[in-house]
Amino acid sequence: TWLQRAAGTPQYMSPEQAGGGGGEGVGGGPGDVDTRSDVYSLGVVLYELISGVLPFESRELRSRGFAEIARIIREVDPPKPSTRLSSLEPAAGSAVAERRRSHADELASELRRELEWIPLKAMRKDRRERYGSPAELARDLRNYLEGRPLEAGPESAAYRARKMIRRNKGAVAAVAAMVVLLVGGIAGTSIGLFQARAAAEAEREARKRE
Repeated sequence: TWLQRAAGTPQYMSPEQAGGGGGEGVGGGPGDVDTRSDVYSLGVVLYELISGVLPFESRELRSRGFAEIARIIREVDPPKPSTRLSSLEPAAGSAVAERRRSHADELASELRRELEWIPLKAMRKDRRERYGSPAELARDLRNYLEGRPLEAGPESAAYRARKMIRRNKGAVAAVAAMVVLLVGGIAGTSIGLFQARAAAEAEREARKRE
């Protein structure tokens, strides 16, 4: 079987290593692998680091037959790290959070914001949708640490604008203050001009009546 011939641990194997037979997107077997298989395995490692557990329960996975293990790796999408963490027994979830100097609810909330997007992108079944290399994965981790938009994030302009504002709060606040002052100055000038014109018009009317 492929599992007996394959080198490595099933929990960290990419779909193409599991013999997907799905062409470029999934892979044609253990021999049809490239650097994106390494990206997948790194995604599993990152998933485990941030959530404290593997995407699929090791004992349950290994209890299945070879064909079923291969099918799960190829076809079943892993739960989000935050979902996997929340599904643990309370004591186990608390232990995971404590090792990360957090509480279970706070850790799950932090993962849901953006961090879990990175391993999920690295672990896409279709390798064309993963990071192209470990270097790209590392770059997105730096983006997260530096508050930049993630490659794994949505392409929406709103998301990228929010990231820009959060990362440049001081500059944005200064620009906003300048805009407020400018608008206030224009409004004050306009009111002054209007009052001056009204006074001039009233004076002309008074002269006509004399």
